[in-house]
Amino acid sequence: MINVMLMLFGVIALAVGVILYVAQFRQGLRADASKKWPKADATILTSALESSPEHKRRYRAAIRYRYRVRGKDYESDRIFWAGNEGRKRNMQSVVATYPKGDGARVHYDPQDPVEAVLDPTQHTGSRATVIYAMVMITIGLFAFIGGIYGILR
Repeated sequence: MINVMLMLFGVIALAVGVILYVAQFRQGLRADASKKWPKADATILTSALESSPEHKRRYRAAIRYRYRVRGKDYESDRIFWAGNEGRKRNMQSVVATYPKGDGARVHYDPQDPVEAVLDPTQHTGSRATVIYAMVMITIGLFAFIGGIYGILR
């Protein structure tokens, strides 16, 4: 019975790891593709530094901008693909780069202009998520193989 439980745990851990890894990989591909997207002029509507309610030492660059594609206005808050949260010093720098009322260039998806990003070059992905995914995959494989080994022994 314990071996079956070990195999089940292995399958679940492996699935979680693979799903997280694939999600990060897809985000990386999207970030690379967005560097080639067409650009449009944008106006920064809001630009502020907010403290994160979940993490005491994390801050969010709350930037919202408006841009026009083929005669239609769109709004977005995506600054870069890695997310808008980080250390206070880093997020202060982002807010200072995009002050309220200033103009900017936004990269937008030509197939779906509602998808846009201010700075597609800043994609770093989440190293913590990738490391967590790899740990889950490793634990899942060890648990699954250990369960199989226990049954066959």
